[in-house]
Amino acid sequence: MKYFPESYGEHLVRNYISNKMLNPTYIPSNQTEKNIENSVAGEGINIAWEQHIDMSYSIHHLGFLQKKVNGLDVCPFEEVFSRKVKFLNRDHPPV
Repeated sequence: MKYFPESYGEHLVRNYISNKMLNPTYIPSNQTEKNIENSVAGEGINIAWEQHIDMSYSIHHLGFLQKKVNGLDVCPFEEVFSRKVKFLNRDHPPV
């Protein structure tokens, strides 16, 4: 709720987002709905950017090919499953 004015209640925003998920082709008809959509899009871009930076530029993580080039023993199955476990164990804040 950090992107919304105080006049927008949490119930209003959640209700609009839920309706938008049920009817994705709905076009916003007033300024309030446009503001909600812009705010949600902005937050989505922020989350995507954080994930991109985390996955692409993590110093602690070497990719499969980097390990192979460096001559380290690499098990492809272990590499895939360890990534899935790390992803599933992340804490995601509620919407």
